[in-house]
Amino acid sequence: NTAPHITAVNFLGTNPSPAKDLAFSVLFDEPVTGFDTNSILVSGSGVTIGELETRLLNNQSFEVLLNNCSGAGTIGIHVIAGAGIVDLAGNALATPSNSVLVTRILDLDPPTITGFELTSVNPILVDSATFQVTFSEEVVFPSFYSPSYVFTNLVSAPEIGEYSLASNPTVEIFLGEIEVMDVSSNGTLQIIMPEDGFITDLAGNALLAFTSLVYQVQPPLYYQWALANGLTLGDNDGGEDNPDFDPLSNIQEFYMDLDPIHADTQHKIVGRYAELEGTNYFTVTFPAPLYSTFDEGGYEGYMNHEYPPFYSGYYLQVFTNLFTAEGEEGLSFEEWTPALDEGLPSLTPTHEYRTLRILPATNNLPSVFIEIEVQVGF
Repeated sequence: NTAPHITAVNFLGTNPSPAKDLAFSVLFDEPVTGFDTNSILVSGSGVTIGELETRLLNNQSFEVLLNNCSGAGTIGIHVIAGAGIVDLAGNALATPSNSVLVTRILDLDPPTITGFELTSVNPILVDSATFQVTFSEEVVFPSFYSPSYVFTNLVSAPEIGEYSLASNPTVEIFLGEIEVMDVSSNGTLQIIMPEDGFITDLAGNALLAFTSLVYQVQPPLYYQWALANGLTLGDNDGGEDNPDFDPLSNIQEFYMDLDPIHADTQHKIVGRYAELEGTNYFTVTFPAPLYSTFDEGGYEGYMNHEYPPFYSGYYLQVFTNLFTAEGEEGLSFEEWTPALDEGLPSLTPTHEYRTLRILPATNNLPSVFIEIEVQVGF
C-alpha cells in the first residue's frame, strides 16, 4: 500500500526561452493512471498560455505542453496531489511536486539565412548536389515543406530529394537529376526559401522575404575536357572524332589526362616511416579516384550514368612485398585515415590522397618494397 511518488519534473528546453510552445516532463517511480490536465497547476506571471496539453510517453512518464504562449515573465507547473493519480494498486499520489518555473523572453525578430554552402557534389557527373542552409537561430522546418527553385540551361527541373535538419539551425537539402542542357556553358539553379510562414523560429516568427540562393552548375568534367580538346560532341559520347566510333577511346584519354598518377608520379606518391597510435609503421600515400572503396587487397570503384560517356569504371590494385636476406614475403595492409598528405601537391577534383599502413608493425624490418599498379577498366 505504498503511494506513488514523483521522481522528477523537468523543463525540456533552454531557460530562459523565447519559444511559444513550452514542454515539461513528469516522471513517476511506478506506473500510474489518471494523469491529465486536471493534474497540473500552472503558475507564474506575465505569460499567457493558449492551451494546456498532456501526453503519455509510457506508463511512468508524461509530457506537459504549454502551447501558444505569449508575453514575457515566468511560467511553470507543478503536479497536484489527490487529483485522481493512482498506481496500479489504487494508491493515490499523496505528495505534490515542486514547482518548476521557466523565464519566457520576448523574441520578435524573424530568422534569417546566414549561410548557404555546397557540401557535396560529384565532380565528374555533376548530376546531384547536397547543400547546407544555415539560419540565424534554431528553426522549425515542417516535414511537409519543400523549397522551390528556378533554373536556366538545365535539361529539366531537378528533383528535391530528402532534406533534414542536420544540426539545427542548419538544414541539409539534397538535389538530384541535375543536367546541363548546353554543355558549352554553365547552368543556374536558384533555390528559393519563400515567405510563407512555414519556416519559423521557436517563438513563431516566420522567415521573412524571398531568400534566393544561387548555385552555378558546371557541365560535367568530361564535356569540359572534350570541348577544350576540340572534340565534336555526338549524341552520346563524342565518338564522332574517332574513325571507328569507339566511345571508349575518348573516355580513356579523358581519364588518363586527369589521372595524377599517370600524368606525373613524382612527389605524389610518398612512403613514410610514421608513428601511428604509438607504434611505428611503414606507410604509403598516393592519389586514388574519388569514391573508391577498399576491397580485397585493392581499391575498386565504379561510376555509372545513364549516358554512355560514363559507362566506365576504374580499378586500382595495390601490392606490398617485403624483401629481406631470406627472400620475398607478401605483407598485408590497411587504410589509415585521415591520409598523411601533409606537404603533398594538390590533386585534380577527381582524385584524393589515400594512405595505407603496412602490417605488421615494422619496428625491426629493414625495408619494404611497395608496388602500385593502376588500371583503368571499362
